[in-house]
Amino acid sequence: MVNDAQTHSLPIEGQELAACARRLGYYDNELGAAAEQFLRDYQRRAGQVNRLFEEIFGATELSRFPQSTP
Repeated sequence: MVNDAQTHSLPIEGQELAACARRLGYYDNELGAAAEQFLRDYQRRAGQVNRLFEEIFGATELSRFPQSTP
């Protein structure tokens, strides 16, 4: 993203991750470093998405639908 290239993974390197966080609007302040704030938000959002996915597509939801037999 920093180099205007599409990617589906986060940078591992500290400087690259910090650059990505700044590009997304995070900055170092009393809440912590930009990269740390970004990772906290990312983990919180990913957890929310995972919970929603499980609610919609989880095994308990699938059991509500009748199974067809061949």
